[in-house]
Amino acid sequence: ILVISLNANGTLNTSFSGDGILTTNISATSTSEGRDIKVLSDGSTLVAFRTSVTGTNPGIEYAVMKLTPAGNLDTEFGDNGVAIAEDAETADNVYRMALQEDGKIILGGLKSGSPTSYRFVRLDEFGNLDESFGTNGSVVLTHNDTN
Repeated sequence: ILVISLNANGTLNTSFSGDGILTTNISATSTSEGRDIKVLSDGSTLVAFRTSVTGTNPGIEYAVMKLTPAGNLDTEFGDNGVAIAEDAETADNVYRMALQEDGKIILGGLKSGSPTSYRFVRLDEFGNLDESFGTNGSVVLTHNDTN
């Protein structure tokens, strides 16, 4: 995952990760892929990504990391800065992230398989699944090609 922080004039923000550029891989077993990014009003950054989780089936999951304004993982978010929303049934590919006014985070993307299904996950501002949303923090909508 590559995150670049720029100043308003387009120069690298060297207070972020020492040189304005952060490269990280969250998974020890595969490449994590960044998909969406949001900068919060306090200067921290949320990055939605897909990653492989060892020991789960099928293992490709939605994830979000929160970075401090200095480009470090925010250890008060999720598990040491990373929240993973696992789905034991299918591989999921997150594509978009939206922020609600109350600080909650919604991730949206596709489940693998047929028929085409879309998965939405809601996390609270601390990276925990919001159990009041759908079933265990997740909503799945299936596209029916016959309608």
